[in-house]
Amino acid sequence: MRHKSILLLAIAAFYLAAVGCQDYALENQTADILVEPEELDFGYVTTGMTLSQEFQIKNVGDKVITVDRFSWDTPVAYFSIDRDEETAFDLASGASVDVDVIFAPEESIPAGNNIVFVHHDVDEEAIPVNLVFEAGSAPDIQADPESVGFGAINSGDTMTEQVDLSNVGSGTIIIGDVTYSGAPEITIDAAGVEGAELSGNDTAVLDVIFSPGGATGAFSGEVAVESNDPDENPLIIPVSGSSGVPFAYCHADPPEVLAIWESSTFYAEDEQGNQSGDPNYTFNELTFNWFFLSTPQGSQVTMPSGTASTRTVTPDMAGTYEAQLTVCNPLEMCSDPCITSFEATMDEDLWVEMYWTYSGDDMDLHLLSPGGTYWDTQSDCHWRNMTPSWGANGVADDPALDLDDISGTGPENINIGSPQDGTYTVIVHDYPGSSYQNSNPTTVRVYIEGVVACEDTRNISGEDSVNYFFEVTYNNGNGVCTPL
Repeated sequence: MRHKSILLLAIAAFYLAAVGCQDYALENQTADILVEPEELDFGYVTTGMTLSQEFQIKNVGDKVITVDRFSWDTPVAYFSIDRDEETAFDLASGASVDVDVIFAPEESIPAGNNIVFVHHDVDEEAIPVNLVFEAGSAPDIQADPESVGFGAINSGDTMTEQVDLSNVGSGTIIIGDVTYSGAPEITIDAAGVEGAELSGNDTAVLDVIFSPGGATGAFSGEVAVESNDPDENPLIIPVSGSSGVPFAYCHADPPEVLAIWESSTFYAEDEQGNQSGDPNYTFNELTFNWFFLSTPQGSQVTMPSGTASTRTVTPDMAGTYEAQLTVCNPLEMCSDPCITSFEATMDEDLWVEMYWTYSGDDMDLHLLSPGGTYWDTQSDCHWRNMTPSWGANGVADDPALDLDDISGTGPENINIGSPQDGTYTVIVHDYPGSSYQNSNPTTVRVYIEGVVACEDTRNISGEDSVNYFFEVTYNNGNGVCTPL
């Protein structure tokens, strides 16, 4: 019995010691909280826009802590956070949570600050996060000129052009970094520009310097002006110049035309009027070599011949027409190429194009009307019936065969401005008597509201064969193309 009593006393002593150690450990745990960063700077925000920034709450102690709630120094409608401000939550040791602060001004607000407080159970003192902000109407930065073209200078000369940066909006423009990238023969001087704040009618002047240093050739780059402009940040200013050799500028005007009906002209100058040239020769002593890099597949348009500085082109199909210009002097020294393009579009809801591979085989495009029973009748738009009257809305819902090619490879075109509801049938007829006797790959492309809805290439053989390609069904003005 004596030994048993001693054993029980020993166990009790060990238990009391363990409990005491545990209580001591618990009593020595610390509660600590960290909130960072201490400040959120929203900068200048345009009214009507929303900007979000975040701060983090972290438990850096040993105990579980509770974040009780959030409060504001000045409660306002344009500031909020992404959680319920009155709902408490716990953070275990080492845990953290991110809190988004949302700034959504609907009207101008002068530069100022607000505070969001984090209330917690570590102590009674809430932790502040300072908010710096300003809101106003949209600023709008503008460069004059929009691009800098030095033209041609002697390779040993230096030329400086000024660019006026101004604010044409109602908010304050704040200019940040101004950088240049490109040929090292061009540099900038942004002193007095970086960090400038431009109110209405204020201007900052940027110097762009071109100094070839004996080098010859064409040189280009771009200036990037960072600011708080919501639409143009950064503002890009193209820069170019040349020395000692011909140089080429180019553009197409207008840049978008209606296929078949309108024309675009390629010019040996850019949109800002910077003209191609050579420092040693007059404009009229130069030759201008234009050729197409690409045209829509099936197009038979060619670049007008000659050496004049301009070329006018009428597109025969919808798509992109991309051209290249090189400028050469009497010594046959030529510029680097300049590439430009225009887009041929359509304003008809239904547009059908056809082209084929081998000339000498006369393919004819046909479009059968809704309710039409047979091709080559009044209900068929084709070369013998080019503008039939089908609908009840005048010419708007009538088809027109605008292009009919006999001896070449197309294209041919039929279109309708506003098709009536019903099902149209697209047919290709191999006209009898043409000389090509083998199979002839023929492509038909259907556009609905300017978008390719069907396209197929088929080998057509056999004189006088009739080939049904597609059905185009309109319902309440909406068209769907189905291959046959």
